[in-house]
Amino acid sequence: MNKKKIGLLILVIIILWLVFPLSPYLAGLNHTEQKLYDKLQKSQDIYTLKEQKPKTIVRLYLHSIQEGNYEITYLFYNNDEKMTEEKKQFLKEAPEFHKKILSSFIFARSSVVINEDYKDSAVINLPPWTGTNIQFHMYKKNGTWFIYDVPFQ
Repeated sequence: MNKKKIGLLILVIIILWLVFPLSPYLAGLNHTEQKLYDKLQKSQDIYTLKEQKPKTIVRLYLHSIQEGNYEITYLFYNNDEKMTEEKKQFLKEAPEFHKKILSSFIFARSSVVINEDYKDSAVINLPPWTGTNIQFHMYKKNGTWFIYDVPFQ
């Protein structure tokens, strides 16, 4: 390959990276996050994530979806340990429903914004694919962040 083609290829890669940057939410877990995820899998208790930052919770939540571990994913919505009808329905619909969530986070770059008036709520503004402002909501209960309102139901 000559120098012009290599230079052009590098320029195209840089432009694509600027236009379509990798989402910080979908990047692989770091060592600390992996330890937290492993602990959550073992305990099946969402409160093992107490006092973690909302971004960490979202990354672990999305990781559980990528892994197809919907029993763990369910914990981010509800810590009810009983197998309710709601949970059975959730697990049945999870794969298809969560593909939409993952695809919405592919280009998500915005930070988690904690509500100034209500410190126990947070939001992530997702890329507006449909021309509307899509938001991903979270709430804090007993020091632990939960997923509240998923905009794709």
